Amino acid sequence: MLGSILLSIALFIALMLGLETGFWLRRRFSRRHDETPNGSSFEGVVFALLGLMIAFTFSGAASRFDTRRTLILEQSNSLGTTWLRLDLLPAEAAQPIRAELKEWTRIALAIVDQASQLDAQQYNELLNEAADHQLAAWRHTIAAVESSPKPQLTGLILGPMNDWIDYTSRRIEMPNHGPPPLVLPTIMALAVLSSVLAGYSMAKRTRSLLHMVAFAGTIAFVIYATMDLNHPRAGLFRVDKADHAMREVYRSMQD
Repeated sequence: MLGSILLSIALFIALMLGLETGFWLRRRFSRRHDETPNGSSFEGVVFALLGLMIAFTFSGAASRFDTRRTLILEQSNSLGTTWLRLDLLPAEAAQPIRAELKEWTRIALAIVDQASQLDAQQYNELLNEAADHQLAAWRHTIAAVESSPKPQLTGLILGPMNDWIDYTSRRIEMPNHGPPPLVLPTIMALAVLSSVLAGYSMAKRTRSLLHMVAFAGTIAFVIYATMDLNHPRAGLFRVDKADHAMREVYRSMQD
């Protein structure tokens, strides 16, 4: 995601400037305040707080990323099970249901394949179209099982179809699940403060460009990775491989 990359580059530059600022402050005021009584304790608290916030935020983003992959697989499995169990219905009753399922799957894969090209309006239009097909499939299925002389079909067919609908709703809501808006800006501000303190401590020795780049680069990359995990259709970390299950279901529908 371009926005995450640009923001991470800007953070890297800000961290490097923060290190230089701390280095300059120490050299500028070292004669007056050569030793700060509680400086080390304060730095330790700030660095520990930064580490905890990054760890918890990254862990939450990784957990949501894994949940997204799991939802795709569970949704695909429930859809595939529903498709197979429609064989229990008469062909004339199963045909309109299969048509709706096939059309829903085609739209779902189109949304996945065009994720980076769709604007908000196009995305919502496709979602609404898919929802119409899903609702139609449910209504056709209700009518089919109610008219069937085999009452056991109700659970066998409606069960996985209900799961498919539930997983679909959860997938649609997943983009709304994420860290509060102020979390990442707070971490970035704390990271810049930490860089100033690190530069201040570094001024006791000769400036090390390697350590400065490693410090700024590590923090900037981890924050980029955290942001990237929240956008699983763009960037380095993607859920595209999980879509293979849905593509296999769609391929079986064609057969």
